[in-house]
Formats: sequence, structure tokens, C-alpha cells
Amino acid sequence: MKRNWLYALVVVCLLGVLGAGTLWGYRQYKRKRDQMWEASGSMPLARALGDEEMKRFLEEENKLLHKEETLLPVVRQLGLVAEFHVAGEAEALARLRERSEVRKSGAAVVMLAFRDPSRELAAKVSKCLGEAFFRAHQKPAVPGDDSFRF
Repeated sequence: MKRNWLYALVVVCLLGVLGAGTLWGYRQYKRKRDQMWEASGSMPLARALGDEEMKRFLEEENKLLHKEETLLPVVRQLGLVAEFHVAGEAEALARLRERSEVRKSGAAVVMLAFRDPSRELAAKVSKCLGEAFFRAHQKPAVPGDDSFRF
């Protein structure tokens, strides 16, 4: 009788250890599956901005970044329709918009960042996106206005 209890206790302990190990393994798998790599570059500003001024500046910069004229060359140059496994350029543009942003990095520094599960793709897109964003800044905002907006 005492041996049966001992066997039952050993079986329950083994099941508990197996269950805990399985749960830990699943959590590790899910964490790695959902992992996103971020590649970014910083851009110093001419002067420090206050909170409200920085908020307005970032809104304008994100509008410029997410324009189709800025993103479409990146989609075409890197073949992001195939890389993202989507049906067309519109879906690739949407994916690029949701994974890229300009955000505050310091009082006088902003950061252009792109996130993707693939480290290599994140680096390639970030570099190409930075170049496209820089070109978009060099285009005059108003015809005849050739001032650089940064």
C-alpha cells in the first residue's frame, strides 16, 4: 500500500515537471516567434524642441515618412511585396507604414526606426527608408521653396 502511494507521488511529480517544462518551452517559442528586430538611425536637430513643439514636429515628420511618394520607391527597390509575402504594393505599403516611425530620441535628436522579425530585412529596409526620407526632405514643400526642412 505504501509503495502505491510512493509510485503515485512520483508520477504526479513527473507530470508536474513535464507540464511546467512544456509551458516554459511554449512561452519561449512564442516569444521568439513574435520577436521583432528594430533598425534605426538618429537625426540631430538644429535645436532642442519643447514637448508641444516636438509633438507637432514628429506628427509632420511621420506624415512625410508615410506618404506614398516616400515609401513606394522603397517597396519597389527592395521587392517588399515578395519579402512581406503580401498580394500587392498596397499591402506592402500598409505593412511598411505600420512598422516604421519617426520618434523622439532626445531633446534635439529624432530617430527613424523600422521593425521586422528578420534582422537582415530590418537593416536593409531601415537604410533604404532613411535614404528615401532624406530625399523627401530635399524636395521643396512648396514650388519655389528650396529650403531644407530639418
